[in-house]
Amino acid sequence: MTNDMVSRERRIRRLAERQKLVIRKVRSGNEAGRYRIMTLQNAAKTCTTSAAFPHSFSLEEAEEYLTE
Repeated sequence: MTNDMVSRERRIRRLAERQKLVIRKVRSGNEAGRYRIMTLQNAAKTCTTSAAFPHSFSLEEAEEYLTE
């Protein structure tokens, strides 16, 4: 992972924290390498519009979701 990717991921994590959300990277399964956005209170997962990956986001999709 390049420095640009790391700094972008940190920026998106901070953006999520401001909205009382948390981003977790999926480490296994068919969604490995993607990100889940969850609430801090009850760890409820946020759904996406993707049919292939309904509970995970690419980094770009996560950024778009959080800036809406």
